[in-house]
Amino acid sequence: MKIRRSLPATSQLVSVSDLGNLNSITTCQPPNNQLYKFVGKMQIDQDEKEYPIEVEQILLRGAMLKNTQFIYGLSVYTGKHSKLMMNSEDAPHKMSKMEKVTNKTILALFVLQWFITILCAICSAIWQDQHLDMWYLFHKNPTSSVRYGFQSIITFFTLFHNMIPIRCVTFIL
Repeated sequence: MKIRRSLPATSQLVSVSDLGNLNSITTCQPPNNQLYKFVGKMQIDQDEKEYPIEVEQILLRGAMLKNTQFIYGLSVYTGKHSKLMMNSEDAPHKMSKMEKVTNKTILALFVLQWFITILCAICSAIWQDQHLDMWYLFHKNPTSSVRYGFQSIITFFTLFHNMIPIRCVTFIL
């Protein structure tokens, strides 16, 4: 349990009517995530003296009160600007070694598949250019080599699509 105390200038204010008559200005540092540091001050109009507000005078979000019947307080930071919310982080995404190896293997197989696909499409386009005289393989007006190459990419990608099955990845590991 941590002991928290009010400012000496406001400790005698114990009723709602006393607080209603309080005329003060509170200034403090911008929101930050430092739990054990707070810089602020309260200026009360009655004596125009500034009273420092320190860690001993603040309650963080979620604090449990014990050994007291009531408190009156001033809310300084709320919502996502509270010190605890700014100090919290999302849980990191955890991946097992098996998942990391599997992802790298699938990526390598995918790159290999595209390399083989493009290589086969280029070779197919070159072969078609060299064998245009074989009338029984092509139509009367054969397509251009570039167009044939792009059609071949789709064809070879379809032929090699089964290169990345999940079972294959498991057996490689």
